[in-house]
Amino acid sequence: MRKGLAVIAVSLSLSACTATTDEQYMQCLQGFNDSGSAIRVVAGTAAQVIGAGGVGAAAALVLCDEPEVTASPEVLTVTVSGSLSQPLENRPPLLVSKPIPVAEAPTRSFVFDSRTLDFELNQSALLPGADETLSTVVTFLEAFPEVSVLITGHTCSLGTSEYNLQLSERRAEQVSDYLKGHGIDSDRLVVAARGDSEPLSSNLTERGRQLNRRVEVVQL
Repeated sequence: MRKGLAVIAVSLSLSACTATTDEQYMQCLQGFNDSGSAIRVVAGTAAQVIGAGGVGAAAALVLCDEPEVTASPEVLTVTVSGSLSQPLENRPPLLVSKPIPVAEAPTRSFVFDSRTLDFELNQSALLPGADETLSTVVTFLEAFPEVSVLITGHTCSLGTSEYNLQLSERRAEQVSDYLKGHGIDSDRLVVAARGDSEPLSSNLTERGRQLNRRVEVVQL
C-alpha cells in the first residue's frame, strides 16, 4: 500500500516536469537526484534506467522528456545561387588546358663515310665508283633543300704541306662540281681544304695513307 502511494506521489510531483531544452532536462533530472530523494536518474541516454525495478526513475525519464534534435540549425542553411541541374556542357570547366608547344622534328642527320671516297696519290680526279657514293649526297640534298654541306679535302703526309693544301682543295672542288652537275645549288656547297693536317689514319702504312687521301661531306 505504501509503495503504491509513493508511485502515485512521485507521478504527481513529476507531472509538470516536462523539459523542452537540454538545460530544462538537466534541471528536471537534478530534482530527482537531490539529497533526500530516493530516486536517482543519470543524465545521458533517456531510454536507460539505472537500478532494476526503479519505477520512479522510469517515470522521471519519461516525464523529463529529453528533447530530440530533428532539424539542423538555421546557421547551417546555405543558399546556392543558380541551378544545380544545369547541363554538364554549360558548366564552366574546372581545369583549363593550354596547348603544349611541340618542337619541330630536327632535320635528319646526314651520314657519309668519307673512306669510300678516296683518291690516287697526287691526284684529284674522282675514281670509278665515286658516282655511286656521291649519289647518296645528291639524294639527301634534294630531299632537304634547306640544308647546306661542308666539303673538305684531305691528303696524306707525302709532299710538302703547301702542296698538299692545294691538292686537298682541288679534291674538294671535284666533289662540289659533281654535286652542282646534278642540280645542287652552289650556294649550299661550302668548300674547304685541310691538306695533311687532319689524318684519318696512320701515314706510316700504305693503307693508312690511302684512307687519308679523301673528301669529307658534312651537313652544316
